[in-house]
Amino acid sequence: VNLPASQFLMTYDGPRTLIPTASRIRQAQLGLDRAVQNGRLYHLWFHPFNLGQGAPGRMFGALEAILQDVSQRRDRGDIRIMTMEQAATWILNGMRDG
Repeated sequence: VNLPASQFLMTYDGPRTLIPTASRIRQAQLGLDRAVQNGRLYHLWFHPFNLGQGAPGRMFGALEAILQDVSQRRDRGDIRIMTMEQAATWILNGMRDG
């Protein structure tokens, strides 16, 4: 099953250091909004080693802010958090439970 990425959490190196953390967080929030509105998946991805590239504190800060937003949405019942296996099963079931 192909689980296309919604957003790659880019590292803070080279010219990317100029992209504000708030912009990265806002991009994720907008993607989550669209996923909720359309009943779709939102797939944020990165490689674990990316967290240590560039300015690691900024990477962890951005990820933490995004995960806090996801946690709040989950607690409100707006979204469901799934493993890759669960998401693949959901897609194979026609994007419905069961």
